[in-house]
Amino acid sequence: CTSCSKSFADKSTFIWHHLTHTSEKLHHCSDCGKSFSHSSSLTQHRSCHSHTGERLCTCGDCGKSF
Repeated sequence: CTSCSKSFADKSTFIWHHLTHTSEKLHHCSDCGKSFSHSSSLTQHRSCHSHTGERLCTCGDCGKSF
């Protein structure tokens, strides 16, 4: 990837990754507002938001725990 220097074993994975740099992020988390290019990324992210009070994930951008 020319945007972040990551390497990929196959073209389809690279294309999916490349969209994170080039496409509009239309999928928004209603809990924290973070946006994603792929709905599957949002689904995976949403698992970080535990409504039991347990903080399962930490944001790599802001350091906030969820």
